[in-house]
Amino acid sequence: MKVVNIMAIKFILSVLVLVAVRGNERIKDSIYRDFTQFRACFKRLNGTMEVGCTSELGGNVGVLQYIDSTDISVVENADFAPYIVIISPQVFSSDLLERLKSTGNLQGVILPGIKEGKWKGKMPAAISEDSPCPNSGSSLYSDRDEQCGSSDKPWNKAGESILWQNWDFPIFLINDAATTQSLFDCYNDHNSGTDPDWPLCAVELTSAMYAAKDSETCWRRSTMVNSLTPQRFCDPLSDNNIFYFLSPRNSTTADDKDFKESANSVIVVLARMDALNIFEKEEVGFDSPSTGIVTLLAAVKALKLALGESWQYKSGVENVMFLLVHGESFDYIGSNRAVFDMMSETFPFDVEKHVKDGVSNKSSQPSLNLQNIRLIIELGQLSNKESAEMFLHTANANQEVNDVIDSLKSFAPGLFRGSTRNILPPASAQSFLKERSDIPVLMLTNFDQQYTNNFFHSIYDNSIVNNYNYSAGDNQQIVQHLAKLGGGMATALTKLATGRSTSANKAELEDVRLVNELLHCYTETANCSMFRTASSPSGYPWEIQPRSEVPFPQYISVGSTYHTNFTAQILMVLAGDNEDGNKDIPSADVRDALQLACWAQNHGQDVFNYIFLVGEGCFNDTGVVCGGCYKTTVGLSMARSPAFDEDIVKDYDWSSGVYPTWTESIWVSMSGRMFLKPSPASQHTALAIGVLVCLISIPLTYWIEKKSSVLFNASAAPLAAAYTNPVSL
Repeated sequence: MKVVNIMAIKFILSVLVLVAVRGNERIKDSIYRDFTQFRACFKRLNGTMEVGCTSELGGNVGVLQYIDSTDISVVENADFAPYIVIISPQVFSSDLLERLKSTGNLQGVILPGIKEGKWKGKMPAAISEDSPCPNSGSSLYSDRDEQCGSSDKPWNKAGESILWQNWDFPIFLINDAATTQSLFDCYNDHNSGTDPDWPLCAVELTSAMYAAKDSETCWRRSTMVNSLTPQRFCDPLSDNNIFYFLSPRNSTTADDKDFKESANSVIVVLARMDALNIFEKEEVGFDSPSTGIVTLLAAVKALKLALGESWQYKSGVENVMFLLVHGESFDYIGSNRAVFDMMSETFPFDVEKHVKDGVSNKSSQPSLNLQNIRLIIELGQLSNKESAEMFLHTANANQEVNDVIDSLKSFAPGLFRGSTRNILPPASAQSFLKERSDIPVLMLTNFDQQYTNNFFHSIYDNSIVNNYNYSAGDNQQIVQHLAKLGGGMATALTKLATGRSTSANKAELEDVRLVNELLHCYTETANCSMFRTASSPSGYPWEIQPRSEVPFPQYISVGSTYHTNFTAQILMVLAGDNEDGNKDIPSADVRDALQLACWAQNHGQDVFNYIFLVGEGCFNDTGVVCGGCYKTTVGLSMARSPAFDEDIVKDYDWSSGVYPTWTESIWVSMSGRMFLKPSPASQHTALAIGVLVCLISIPLTYWIEKKSSVLFNASAAPLAAAYTNPVSL
């Protein structure tokens, strides 16, 4: 019977363990309240430093405090330290974070959103997470004053450099009003007042980053040969640039002669694609970059109207290239790469590689180099919220630059005026000028000596601050303004490229409907009409769910993004030709067949890019009903620093500054939860009791084992003797 009793006891113990585990889960759920609606600050690195946020591997825990002024005495008081602090958005600043950090009592920060709830509309008067001198380390200018604009009037007057500091604690943005209210209520119920007592409301924030020190260290660790447990610690910041040539480029002419653009023959129209702030997936900028992107896209459509059916370039001009560059917030990654590829004769493609791989064995584009560039026109921050005038910044201004200025002023009298500074503000064109200093440059912005955008590279550069609402229609000031800029650009480019004025109606060139649709997509929601028009019938938002109710992040990230892909596809719809018209799509099989037939035209050539898109009027609320094959000269080129190219990285001097070296840390998971934290004395008592029980259980278990024969009836017959074997052995 001894064995039977022991088995019974084991069974009972197993049941008790299971019950205890389930009970502990219920206890855990009653103690902790998880919150998932947040955006976390994360870590980035370059060749010499690390910036951003991280937590301990198991998370940072602190008693919750609330600050709505510059008074930080509650955090300086160490009675209940360490602390997680909710900071009112109105007082959030770099100086406040530094002061909190210096107390030694800070474990993390929570920043509530301002779109709804208790902190709705409560934003700072001005804040930019970038520096007062953006991209000064990769500036064209060597003099510090020229990099910044001037010592007393830096370009970005609201700059606080939050982005470029290494914070030793997590910072979470929580837009969900229910979550922020719960956190505040927990603080208010348990922690507020002059004499709070245990238990207190506490929070755990987890955002542990794998990367550390700098990109060189992280890259070396990530590429270390280890076949057993390969591990990445960081990834290079990378995406794609987008280019569109007004005219097709074929390295072989119709009579089989080699073709390559002449020197100073290609006009370049340039805009940046990326926004930036410290929070993951919140990188959407209204003034920068959305107004520049929208104006460029509007100008592309208007230029087709302005040129008309029959036109030709004037002598000396052979093409116009529209170029959207990515990653400009990080030492001009996109434009730096474009210049590198031009100097390497591999822009927009590596022709030799394409021919070798059979991509373009029939026809291919010639490489474009810096000497081919005739003039650069760059579109910067263009919102008219703070300035009714647009300013014209120039470098190496020649007669053609002056002609463009005259065309713009003629199209919109009173809108444009020259900058009073004789240097360029932070601009992608600087990457080109660093390698070819004589390129004429004209940059359009909404500021003269300092940014008028008080929220440059911050979460507050949004549609609400810029007085835009899609439902208000096409007559909004910002919509009318950007449409006018797009039409003015088309008029100026027509005169610059052809030598003649356009005969198109001015009202036709100012496409307010297009501008309103584009602003809606880029700054309010990606679930919008224009993105559906430019979508693939087998991709987002039709076959990939759920649909995003917020704009796509405009951060460069570590790979191709929806923001880049949809911008390219909008450009394809606006500039491409749907030569065969729309085709009905009654089923998935028909859709797939149409797409394959369209894509097949890309084989063996890279002069044109054929893509099957939904197009205008080919969708409803339930799905796609038709689509067309667009023939375009739109394409993608790499937007990744040359520093990470295989033939460069192995011998690269990471501190040289020749190329950008930005990487993003890998992380496993991020989480947040709140709970009531008992006093340290209670925790110590619980620990002591646990240790005591453990110490008592060891000799007790030993004693039970030794006395088991007595405790479990040792005189009983053995188990084997209790049964009769019916089979003769």
